Formats: sequence, structure tokens, C-alpha cells
Amino acid sequence: MTLKWSSGTSQCRHLTVESPAKKERGSRETGSQSYSKPPTRAVLVEVIDGKSERILLIKNAEGISKGLWNGLGGKIEEGETPYQAAKRELFEETRLTIGALTYHGTLTIFLSGAVSPSILLYVFSSKEFAGRLKADGKNEPRWFPLNALPYTSMWHDDSFWLPYLLAGRKWVNGHIEYAADNLIRVAEILPLAEGEDFSEKVRKSVGIV
Repeated sequence: MTLKWSSGTSQCRHLTVESPAKKERGSRETGSQSYSKPPTRAVLVEVIDGKSERILLIKNAEGISKGLWNGLGGKIEEGETPYQAAKRELFEETRLTIGALTYHGTLTIFLSGAVSPSILLYVFSSKEFAGRLKADGKNEPRWFPLNALPYTSMWHDDSFWLPYLLAGRKWVNGHIEYAADNLIRVAEILPLAEGEDFSEKVRKSVGIV
């Protein structure tokens, strides 16, 4: 099945379930589709404190996410796996040392009506962290209760896929399209079956050993 949202509003609140179209599962699973202009490869990490039922977000001071609350992350550097980049970015932004990471899938994001994807985002979560939270001097980290997330001050697509991540689910690929007015035009996820995990090929490509 495919979880899909399509509307002219800014918030992804309602999902419909469709029978899957014929998709090339292998290419979608690895995020290796061919485009005339390759997207920027980046990582996003959602750090969750299960005992206190809260999540760590960061308000960006610059870039395309300026002024918005986001998960931790950034661009993947040359020679890095997504897994390595996730750990590095988290430490640089918070000084927290992360333990095991759970890989949830990729989000292919088209910004401002773009024909080619702008970002290929590898999404992780972790409930294992240690150290004292410290800002990097540019961005503001803050813990939020899981039942009071600031969706109106986050990227609009977060309200579509983040609840799915918080439920512990994984997906083959997510597809997010923003129109020129920065409202979401299309948002869909092709989920893995409950209890299913990624293939060994995908796990190796992400850097999971």
C-alpha cells in the first residue's frame, strides 16, 4: 500500500491508503533514481527520550530552514556513509554522543516547484544518547513533549511522516513535492510491511553494519 496526501493546504493531516502502483522497488529502496541534476544528499536524526516522552529539535539560524524547528542533521560529506554523517552532525550540533541509530528510510524532496529533486534525505532516529546538551553557537536545540510538537513552526511535510516515524515504522521511500508558494502539492510514503526490515544491500549502502 501507499500512504498518500495531496492537497493545497499547508499541513499534512490526513492520509489515504492506495494500492501500490507498479514501482521499481530496488531503485526506490536505495534512493538511487537517476535525475538530470542530482539532489543534495543529507541526513536527519530524530533523538527521542523515551522515559520523558520528548523529542530533541533544533531551530536553524540560517539556510533554507532558518527560523524553523527541525530534527538534527545536515549534508553528507564526501566519503561518508549516511550512518556516519548522522552521528557526526548530531555531535557537532549538540555535543551529544549517540548510540545505536534506527534507519527509517529516505525522503525525496522537491522544493518550490522544482522539476528535479532538491534533497535526498536519509532519516534516522535514536533513543540512545549521552552527554550534556550544548548548542553549537548558531542553532538553538530544545526538547519538546511528544504530544506538543510545534508543527506550525516546522517544515509542513513533518506532520505527514514524523508521526509514522514515532510509531516505529519504516518506509521504502517518501516523496514530497512543494509548490512554488511553498505549500505541499504531493506527499506520499511507500511503507515497508510491519515487522519487515531493509535488505542487506540497502543496509550496507546506508552504512549499517
